[in-house]
Amino acid sequence: MFIFGVWGRSSTTALQRILNSTGEICIWGEPGQLLMDDLLLAHAKLQDDPKRHQQPKNLHKSFARRDHTLDVSMARADWRPALSHIRHAILSMLAPVNGIQRVGYKEINVRGPETHAALRDLFPNSEHIFLFRDPVEQWQSTLTMDAWRSYHSLDSYLEVVERNARAALEAGGIFLENRDVRDEARVRHLIEHLGLPAFDLRAMKKEVFASKGRPQAAAPDAAAIQARLGETFGEMCARRDDFFSGLDAAS
Repeated sequence: MFIFGVWGRSSTTALQRILNSTGEICIWGEPGQLLMDDLLLAHAKLQDDPKRHQQPKNLHKSFARRDHTLDVSMARADWRPALSHIRHAILSMLAPVNGIQRVGYKEINVRGPETHAALRDLFPNSEHIFLFRDPVEQWQSTLTMDAWRSYHSLDSYLEVVERNARAALEAGGIFLENRDVRDEARVRHLIEHLGLPAFDLRAMKKEVFASKGRPQAAAPDAAAIQARLGETFGEMCARRDDFFSGLDAAS
């Protein structure tokens, strides 16, 4: 089970704590520095059939005959051992605590939809949850994070949110707005959908990294955010509404 924030300040940590409180899944924190992207994409590339070329044989012949005029430009070794090592590395990073069988991780930044596709290929029965937020509110909250100063540029912020949003929409999965994580009925609906037991209400009600003194977005910034991300935000809201449609009808 994998949780992806459409960038930070979208309640991924809160959802991680709620899911872990069921006692039947271990969601790790963010791998950091896009490390999981690298491993997943390397795994995807290495799955190409290493025997589809004759050139490995040519390379052997060129050394045996001391004839290096043969075409070996695409020669490569058998990659299956390397593929096994990469799988082991990924699984080692996800190894659960306390013998829990269901595992996953959360992340707030991926390079693109290829990461999600590679993850689904490796874990075909996995659930992918995408958390998003009103982009103007998210921008205001981002500015309170001193560690994210490289994203205090509006252009950088717009790029990272848009990239993660488009990757999420292309991949598909469960979409949640950050406020849903603080709605008990909606959290219970999610837990039931995921086939998990009851969660600890204390995990839902405890604040996580709540920002204080959040500045209001300047009017030009808010307008720029709305112009670039408004339509994408609407698409994610529609996906979220689809997930909760049955619950909303019942209420």
